[in-house]
Amino acid sequence: MGFDVNNPQPIAVSVDSFGSSSYSDGKLTEIVTKIFDLRPAAIIDQFDLTKPIFKKTSAYGHFNSPDFPWEKTDAVPELVKVAK
Repeated sequence: MGFDVNNPQPIAVSVDSFGSSSYSDGKLTEIVTKIFDLRPAAIIDQFDLTKPIFKKTSAYGHFNSPDFPWEKTDAVPELVKVAK
């Protein structure tokens, strides 16, 4: 994502699936921008980023851990619906 100081919406969004998707990267980008609110304030709210959890993320990484809001998969049904 690329942001402009005067615009709350990102001025650029790009998804790179590294060839691992049956959808084009352009289509994935379109789906992501339809479903997710990509404004900085919305991202902060969605992932509760005003409460840093540096200690938890520094040990054993933060991938595949249900303790972190950015690892939740609750948007999958909506992503699948929009992709069809």
